[in-house]
Amino acid sequence: HLASNVLIGAPRNDGEAGLSVGVVSANEGGGASTLATAFAITCAEDCGLRTTLIDADTRRRTVSSAFGLNGSPGLAELTSGDAEHNQCIQQQSNPLLSLVSSSSELSQRRLSASPRMMSAAVDHFQAEQDIVIVDLPSADRPDHALHLAKHLDYLVLIVESDKSEQQHIRHILRQFGSDRPTIGVVLTKQKSYLPGLFQRAITPS
Repeated sequence: HLASNVLIGAPRNDGEAGLSVGVVSANEGGGASTLATAFAITCAEDCGLRTTLIDADTRRRTVSSAFGLNGSPGLAELTSGDAEHNQCIQQQSNPLLSLVSSSSELSQRRLSASPRMMSAAVDHFQAEQDIVIVDLPSADRPDHALHLAKHLDYLVLIVESDKSEQQHIRHILRQFGSDRPTIGVVLTKQKSYLPGLFQRAITPS
């Protein structure tokens, strides 16, 4: 249901900027990159939207690694002024889906640009796309890229069952701004404490 919650009214009208959506995990390894990737593929393949997926996590580079992105410059080079937008776009087999890596695979550069510069970079992609999805670093470790979350249209927060405390979640939401529209909190890795036989007995077939 995530796509339907975001894409009401899309695709955009001529001259109207596309949406920007950030995906962030409350804790590292929470599955934000997996959800961001699936969301981007759904937008392009099932919804027919011009979609750009941006890897903003220069430390883990999960999206960049998953797609085998080449040595082209990425978001770090773009926001530092060392590359142009068209140099950073890596087109996929589906012409509606493009990707921007966190940085060149030959570079160890981290995002260090101001939030305004990072926001401007995303704005440029929004002007050309129906939706821009940003895979953000997890919120439990300091990372400059997290400042970008405050400048996106919407935010999806990934929460792991039995790992993220409510106080931590409230702190994250305050950190990103109380006025930041949050599409939803996605609960992952739920555990069942019922014995398997009893669980099957009470689950409708």
